[in-house]
Amino acid sequence: MSQGKPAVGQNGFPYIVTVTIVSGHNLVARDSNGLSDPYVKIRIGSGYAKAKTSVLYKTLSPIWNESFDLGVYSRDETMVVRVYDKDIIGSDDFMGRAALTFGKLTFNVTTELRLDLESPGDNLSEEMGYLMVRVHLKDVGPDTPLAQKKTSSSRSSMETSPALVRKKSRISRRCSLTGADSSTGIRKVKRGAMTRSFLSVTLLSGNHLAAMDENGFSDPYCKFKLGTEKWRSRVINKTLNPEWKEKFELRMTDGASDKLVVQVFDKDYASKDDFMGSCEVDVSSLAPDCTHSFTKTLADGEGEISFLLTITGLKDATDMCDIDPLDPESLRTDEVIKSYCLQKTMTDMQDVGLLMVKVIKASGLHAADFGGTSDPFVTIELGNSMVRTETVYKSLNPEWNKCFFLKVKDIHGILDIIVSDEDRDSHEFLGRLQIPLLSIVPGEMRWFALKDEKLRSLYKGQLLLQFDLVYNPVRASVRTFNPAEKKYLEASEKFSRTILSANISRVASLVRTVGAFIEFINSLFLWKSKVRTSLAFFIFIVVVLLFDLWMIFAFLIGVFFHQYFRNNVGTADRASPYELPGEDAVSSDDELDEKTQDKKGLKQRLQDLYNICLTVQNALDTVASLGERVKNTFNWTIPFQSWLALVVLTIAMFVTYLVPLRYLVLLWGINKFTKRLRKPNFIPNNELLDFLSRVPSDPELIERSVVTAASLTMPKAAAAAGKKKKKRQ
Repeated sequence: MSQGKPAVGQNGFPYIVTVTIVSGHNLVARDSNGLSDPYVKIRIGSGYAKAKTSVLYKTLSPIWNESFDLGVYSRDETMVVRVYDKDIIGSDDFMGRAALTFGKLTFNVTTELRLDLESPGDNLSEEMGYLMVRVHLKDVGPDTPLAQKKTSSSRSSMETSPALVRKKSRISRRCSLTGADSSTGIRKVKRGAMTRSFLSVTLLSGNHLAAMDENGFSDPYCKFKLGTEKWRSRVINKTLNPEWKEKFELRMTDGASDKLVVQVFDKDYASKDDFMGSCEVDVSSLAPDCTHSFTKTLADGEGEISFLLTITGLKDATDMCDIDPLDPESLRTDEVIKSYCLQKTMTDMQDVGLLMVKVIKASGLHAADFGGTSDPFVTIELGNSMVRTETVYKSLNPEWNKCFFLKVKDIHGILDIIVSDEDRDSHEFLGRLQIPLLSIVPGEMRWFALKDEKLRSLYKGQLLLQFDLVYNPVRASVRTFNPAEKKYLEASEKFSRTILSANISRVASLVRTVGAFIEFINSLFLWKSKVRTSLAFFIFIVVVLLFDLWMIFAFLIGVFFHQYFRNNVGTADRASPYELPGEDAVSSDDELDEKTQDKKGLKQRLQDLYNICLTVQNALDTVASLGERVKNTFNWTIPFQSWLALVVLTIAMFVTYLVPLRYLVLLWGINKFTKRLRKPNFIPNNELLDFLSRVPSDPELIERSVVTAASLTMPKAAAAAGKKKKKRQ
């Protein structure tokens, strides 16, 4: 049966197609940094209808979520989509193409498609990734205007704005193709494949991999597969010992395989990627809510790769130990208390303590989805260990009642708690909290106000938590004078004008303090106060005549006690110097830094300037942090550390009083010269610097400060009372 001639709209097109470029996945890398700056060109037929997305910089998984209304003459027409890498100098690099014929589409139905990218010519075997798109084809009536000109013109002028690109990226993270519908905000869940838990994978590094290229190196990347879940790492160019340091999650679904397959490939742009080896891990044998470290030798290849695995976010209520999580005294059983008592100190010096964290519920969280709700879950990190709760869907006041037990390796560790909104492709931030272990009150249940991602100002929402902590104080003290555990995943240092300015201010504050002390000494020499100078002169003569080494430690002990009594007298009337900015605090400099990151030009000179500024910034931070750590030690900022320093100084005072200095120096020299013979594998360290590294600096104190829910209403109540008083007057 022949079809009638379609009606023609006002602009001469019988059909309108709405094309939404949602996102790209596993795109090819075209820049030297292993990333690309992708954008998409759309072309219909001979080119009578065209469109172009904005450029997203430094990513292989861009999220655009940009829609275009284009006219179509015939359903036999083909739409060609091409992806390019934006280059400032030279022509843009081709990243793949895909084609779609409109005859396969149904009228007035939005179709979600995956378009696999390919490269015509010699690179057909190269994996170029794919695009996720939505296409809606409709018939144009005689009175239906075509919005092509309006759409293309408005987008050409607006969507290249970096601020708009960032805004669209934030919106698209809330509404990914497989996670949420853009019009309703309702999360789509695949039926028949229920997620029972998550496998958190931290890909660390590879060692001694095989050389697959003629230059004696390789361009390795890894592929992970667990059941139907897949993930691919970025490419590390020209190395046999790559360091990826990437973290991701794989869903563990009912009925799927529990075998994690890891494959390593060498990236080749002119031919098929070379296989470099593989390994497997049976994750069903792993204990849940525990981080396991693996270093696997590659089969059918050379070298080994290292990664961390954690099964967490379990759907059931089972726990990893027999302690009842609902009982606040459950951690303090006879078995646990005995394992960390002083009599068992020498049993296992590495096992410092045991921490119980109960995530009860949250209140008033930020709405991250279009439906006015979120899908929140909580991630808890302590050192390199990580656990997470299950996801509570469509709620701003979720309840988890989940209990976790974490081994404590360092009593000075920081508990990092992050609340996120679960999306298929990427999770959205909902709040963060850092709690030092030494600030935990055993058995206490309290509300904690969430902070922003930088931990500098308040964020929306509160979290109800309960903690209990049992540890051996002797093991904790010994661990303090050993190198701290290094985190595998650390945030990369970035230059920030605001941080540089703050570090300069911190150093200037310390310089002013030292200058004031020098000025005070000069005032003694100038006899500005005869009584004070006479007393200082008498003390100087006595000390010089009767000086002994133990007096130095006695003086430092005196400083500790002076600050101790000073801090404990009238503390109720003195405000804390580490106050948290309010919710309205906005850093305009950070917004300016974000805008400048989207601009490119004079790359090499800008990179050199960046490196210089970064070095200065970090040097200032190191100097300021060292001085602040010494100050905070004597100020009893962390009582445990101050008491520990006081005990060590007391012991040193008595030792130096009883033992002549020459013998102490002799013992010190013998220890330094023979340590390598006695301990061939010892790590060179400075005990004093290791101790000071545990003492927080002033910015760290601000980041780790705890704001209770009750204190949030106090400033508002005080302001309201003040306004009423003024009105009465």
